[in-house]
Amino acid sequence: MLNSSLKFLFGVLIFILLVDPGDLIFHLKMPIFLLIIINWLILKTTKNFKFNKDIAFLVFTLIVIPIIGISSAIIQSNLNDISFAIGMLKSVSICILIFILYDSNIRISPYLVKLSIIIPLIIIPIYFLITINPVAAFSLIDFLLLKDAAKFSNRNFYGYDVIMLYYRTSPLLVFPLAYYSNGFTLGYKRVRSLFMAILFFFTLIVSGTRANMLMGVLIVIYYFSVYLNLRKNKLWIIIFYILLSIATFQFLKTLSFENSDESSDVKSGHYNSYLDLFKENPRYLLFGQGLGSKFYSSGSKDYIVQSELSYLELVRWFGIPVASVFLFILCYPIIIYYKNKDLYYNKGYILIAYYAYLFIVGTNPLLMSSTGMITVILMFNFLKSETNYQANRISSKSHSYDPA
Repeated sequence: MLNSSLKFLFGVLIFILLVDPGDLIFHLKMPIFLLIIINWLILKTTKNFKFNKDIAFLVFTLIVIPIIGISSAIIQSNLNDISFAIGMLKSVSICILIFILYDSNIRISPYLVKLSIIIPLIIIPIYFLITINPVAAFSLIDFLLLKDAAKFSNRNFYGYDVIMLYYRTSPLLVFPLAYYSNGFTLGYKRVRSLFMAILFFFTLIVSGTRANMLMGVLIVIYYFSVYLNLRKNKLWIIIFYILLSIATFQFLKTLSFENSDESSDVKSGHYNSYLDLFKENPRYLLFGQGLGSKFYSSGSKDYIVQSELSYLELVRWFGIPVASVFLFILCYPIIIYYKNKDLYYNKGYILIAYYAYLFIVGTNPLLMSSTGMITVILMFNFLKSETNYQANRISSKSHSYDPA
């Protein structure tokens, strides 16, 4: 009974993280997190605890990293925004759940894949409601803006003004997109998989960010090429690659001559400001400026505590040595996947999605947020649970396909 309630609470937490990343709608992120811990502790009064030194070291390292960043900021008198620093520490602390997931033998990938449908169910109706009832649509958009859950903008693409609705957790949609694209390719509930893949792909496209759009397109192209190769129809394969080459050339040509937009100018300003900061303060490359510190960005024309350039932000906060440790943690699942050929062949979709996610967060301030941490939890939980699952499947000689 308690284990079932634990699974239910994890489902609720994933739902809240997807729908309410800023915790301004339900205000339930911390209460649910604490309920999970309490439920698990009660469960442990009757069962033994499964300890894993690798997971213990991982959790310890992830929690120590922001503590080092805050300490660095205090020592250098750079702690300009303590609430941001504490908030970042709280976001990273969610990684403690890796312990509970491993001990309770719970897989969260099915929760993320299934519950992610809520984002298309929010965005797509609003998108079409704009043309039917603009007043109602913009009332909903204003609510999402107020709760820091989404952003709305008009963007010009190739001479066309397009309405863009960006949900803050939309980068996570690369996981269900890859999942259902993979299912369609391998013939797993093909009609349903195709329909779901279209929904997630459309939501990524209307989000309006280049990273979301590019990764969505690349995932679809990759799995469509795999599908054609599996069918071994040489004519369609040739036609596909000809059309792909033409489309890629036109896309790159357009990018080359298109005037830069405001978003690109801001990111360029951030980048140049990082270079100036490190040039003036080379010690930051070693020790970092500290978590919660601010620097002047010509992109924002103001002092900011965080920019969209997440990987450079890691270096600014922590310095190259500590940032490298965090980046190694992010890359570790990729290394294990390539070493485990059976896991890579059967569950390779999650690696494709993870590559896409790491690319997206490079220009999106989600890397060390609760959204970013749930991705880290997902990957390490997936590795541990799937390694055991593959072993049991081989021993039982069961070969039924389940992409989750």
